[in-house]
Amino acid sequence: PTFTAAVVDPSSCAAGFPADFIWGLGTAAYQIEGGVGDFGRSPSIWDNFSHTPGMTHNGDTGDVACDHVHRWRDDIGMMSWLNLRHYRLSLSWSRVMRWDAEKRSMVPNEPGIGFYLELLEGLVAAGITPHVTLYHWDLPLVLHEEMGGWHTPGNADLIAQFVRYARLCFERFGHLVPTWFTFNEPWTFTVGGYSAGNHAPGCVPFQPKGGPCEHGDTHPYIVAHNVLLAHGRAVALYRGDFARSMGGRISITLPCEIGTAASDAPEDIRAAERANEFFLGWWLEPLVTGEYPATMREFVGARLPRF
Repeated sequence: PTFTAAVVDPSSCAAGFPADFIWGLGTAAYQIEGGVGDFGRSPSIWDNFSHTPGMTHNGDTGDVACDHVHRWRDDIGMMSWLNLRHYRLSLSWSRVMRWDAEKRSMVPNEPGIGFYLELLEGLVAAGITPHVTLYHWDLPLVLHEEMGGWHTPGNADLIAQFVRYARLCFERFGHLVPTWFTFNEPWTFTVGGYSAGNHAPGCVPFQPKGGPCEHGDTHPYIVAHNVLLAHGRAVALYRGDFARSMGGRISITLPCEIGTAASDAPEDIRAAERANEFFLGWWLEPLVTGEYPATMREFVGARLPRF
């Protein structure tokens, strides 16, 4: 299709925001890409979850989704029509790398790398700055099944795999990407995936002994700990080996629903602060201080790992 560029007055969006505030749109790989087996992609935990009866609305899956892997040129055309200048997307680890059973490791998947390279080059050519997330909830299924997943305590092997994946992405795509995010909303996939069970991989507390999600009341804290360590390793790698030469930056995307006190009563004020520490503080305080909030240590006890 042919699109006519929209005429947008940037100042119409600026009221109350700093002049350098970045406006854009965001997506996630499994939500839009489709092409479930194209370019050498292998299954992720979301493929397995969405194909499990009863787990998604109407049994919907990401097999086709918005068919972005085949329609990305048209999608960039629509972005240009919207006068979009910043676009946040995630990469599918299962498309960028493949499992080598002999090496028991993920290795580069050149067709998938080629797809993302062409996509990123297309965005830059259209004057759209890509901001890239490494992990938007879609762990390669083989790493969940063969390497213990995020819910295995002290999973150094999985963390090392994530760092290998990060390095590969920085090396192949870093010249096109000024801003990286390690994980998108880790609170969401940790609680939804490993406690509530409404996100992949669908773990819930108190499953039968020996099941894949046994000890579900402890899993979220183990998952969070592994993710924080993986984030730290990837950030150290980027800042040490890539940031200066590529002029880029790296961070993490943290969600937060702020709790406010129901009244001026001291117990309500403490409850609101405790809610904030279990939501944002769970992630932000370790990144700033190297330790979890004291409130979490008090209430979670031995279930909360130590750095």
